[in-house]
Amino acid sequence: MRTVSARSFGLFCGVVGVLATGSADAATYSLQAVKLNGSNIKTCSGSPANVACTDNAGCPVGQHCRGRNSLDVAPGNEVTADVFVSGWGAEVPDGVRTFQVKLLGVAGFGSGDNGTILPNGWVGPFVQDLNEVGCGVDGECVADPRYADCRPPFGCFGATHNPASGISMDRNRPDFLLYQFDGTFAFDTSNLDYRFVGVSDAFFMQDPGFPLYCGTVTMRASANACGVFTVGINASQSYIQGGPSTPNPVFPEPQSLVMNVTPCVRQLLSCGGDPPHTLPIHGMIDARAAVDRAGLRPPFNWRTFSMHFSAPTAGMGPPSFQVSQIPSVGVQPSVSTVVPSGSDATVTLNQPINQAVWTCIKDVLSGKRCCFGSLPGDATGPLTETSSTVGNPADIFELRDNLQDFVVPRLTLEKCDTDRSALCLPADVLTAVDLLNGAGAYPDPPLPQANTLPAKPSMVVR
Repeated sequence: MRTVSARSFGLFCGVVGVLATGSADAATYSLQAVKLNGSNIKTCSGSPANVACTDNAGCPVGQHCRGRNSLDVAPGNEVTADVFVSGWGAEVPDGVRTFQVKLLGVAGFGSGDNGTILPNGWVGPFVQDLNEVGCGVDGECVADPRYADCRPPFGCFGATHNPASGISMDRNRPDFLLYQFDGTFAFDTSNLDYRFVGVSDAFFMQDPGFPLYCGTVTMRASANACGVFTVGINASQSYIQGGPSTPNPVFPEPQSLVMNVTPCVRQLLSCGGDPPHTLPIHGMIDARAAVDRAGLRPPFNWRTFSMHFSAPTAGMGPPSFQVSQIPSVGVQPSVSTVVPSGSDATVTLNQPINQAVWTCIKDVLSGKRCCFGSLPGDATGPLTETSSTVGNPADIFELRDNLQDFVVPRLTLEKCDTDRSALCLPADVLTAVDLLNGAGAYPDPPLPQANTLPAKPSMVVR
């Protein structure tokens, strides 16, 4: 075993003291912001406070140059963060030969109230659709039209996906953990839980008493980003390993990077209002038939919606919104008119929402959306669905029990007025039977025999 001290590589920076990034007797991995929009934000670890530095040589004796574990950023800002390891002397006395750091990117890059802080070059979903991980050709990428480019074996991404542009490991830095050691070094960007790995061929690095560098990730706050984002380190899969006296991996304590994005752009906060829901709320499903029993009236499904924002809506119009359907079938509505009023906006579509789909109206500025469903005969599902819904015979019994006051609380009109008479009556049970049997009582549009609705979409689109 060949052990290398910090002094051997010119890393010694004076008297060794208690580390600013971890306790003196516990190994620590820390993700620290070191640049904001390309400008250095590192400072020396001791007194006086906030002394700018670019490396340890720029700090007084006994101090080291460090980044920040918390940072205020604005939408659109770029943040460069380094991973450091420190304090392993007591747990790995022979020195470190192997390291692995894995970020909690899936959980962290979208952890704010809205928007994302994604690594540069990442153009893909937060988590791959399991049905698309094994894609072989672009035509198999159908879950999200933004990610239609198949990249075997990892799944579907956008055409400009280039994650290597947002991650690096500078082995020429004098403070690199395994500086000037031959070995195997790599990073993994197959998913957003980015990973850094290094294995020295022969040498072991002793603890110098200050943090050493392991890798870099560069990320950018989206234009609609808002709130506090916490990007952490996976404690159970991030480790260091040493020589014969400590052959087992040691799992350092993780320290996250917290980024507070402010000021926020105007945010979509909610849709609709309290019962009796004259205007629907997000995730609400209408179980009433789209037309009256005779099929002679125009479709009755919702077409007017109220949206509440965090700031005045003056100046908003149809271009402020985008409409989509889940699943994307048939002719989808478009926004016809928008009436701003204070912090609210009333949005009217050019046609009622369609059956057996979610109709989502997205605020372009914040990227948030409100989604509304239509599933005639669905009396059993809750008012706002959290899982897939299927019209089935249980709906018939639910309507009957509701008429007999066995359902507590009683069903709302959206659930029990199947024939749209504005009352919950025995005729609604007959209407539900017709719907579920495909009797053709509602030809405009025809109701599919297998009438299903996917799980409720999220308001936040990552």
